[in-house]
Amino acid sequence: SNTLHTALALADRCEQYTLVSSISVYRDFARAGMDEASPVASIPEGADTDDLTDHATLGARLASCELRLAEVCPEKAMIVRPGLLAGPFDPTERLPRLIRRVEGGGEVLAGSDADQPVQLLDVRDLAGFLLSCAAARATGLVNAVGSVTTLRELCETVADATHSGAECYFAPDHHLARAGLEPMNHLPFWVPQAGYPGYFRVSGVRAAGMGGGERARRQQRRCCACHQAHAHHFQTTSRDAPALLPACSAICFVSPAAPRPPPPTPPTPPALPAPR
Repeated sequence: SNTLHTALALADRCEQYTLVSSISVYRDFARAGMDEASPVASIPEGADTDDLTDHATLGARLASCELRLAEVCPEKAMIVRPGLLAGPFDPTERLPRLIRRVEGGGEVLAGSDADQPVQLLDVRDLAGFLLSCAAARATGLVNAVGSVTTLRELCETVADATHSGAECYFAPDHHLARAGLEPMNHLPFWVPQAGYPGYFRVSGVRAAGMGGGERARRQQRRCCACHQAHAHHFQTTSRDAPALLPACSAICFVSPAAPRPPPPTPPTPPALPAPR
């Protein structure tokens, strides 16, 4: 693998090697509180490991990269497993899609359970953690995840930041599935809890002990939402943009990045009636 070749080339030429992996390496998310010692996925026999677009084997391929690095330079390896990220230039468009819907006002379908946990980490906090680990020549294995909040609180935070007055509502899992909606796609933070009760409950205790603290939850998510709106990382109407600027100035901790063209708008999901 590329990780193995790079590790072999740098093993005697660097003091520390940081590999940014993912919590996707875990074998499943059947329980809450999984830590760094939880079992990881393995590559199925006969799988095409060269197909980088195969999301089914992504976690197993990352776990293999971790293993190769640990074998080559165990005393220099720093392996970080981030959870769900948000922030400037987010290629997944998860948080921007939610912001677009909420800033439009009215009723917004958000998922199936208002109390569903959500762990969302600002990518700038991750960057700061990585730099501090490098400066300290830290080694080992660590999850980098956000604090646990709820889907309802996330929606309310975005509504508050955009001053939209939108109200989020929720429908049962089977209702959403029957309508053809896909988890983490049409509804960017919906995860059916029956199959993934631990997905947004990954332990971040070790990172916290290493100084991986994050901003206060509400401030962090407001910063993330408003910063993206201000920097035009998603399509914001000219009517709403001026109202968002004061909020950005008040709560953003970093200077906005240079704007770049907004990504294509994802397809509109099927309409669902609000539950009675």
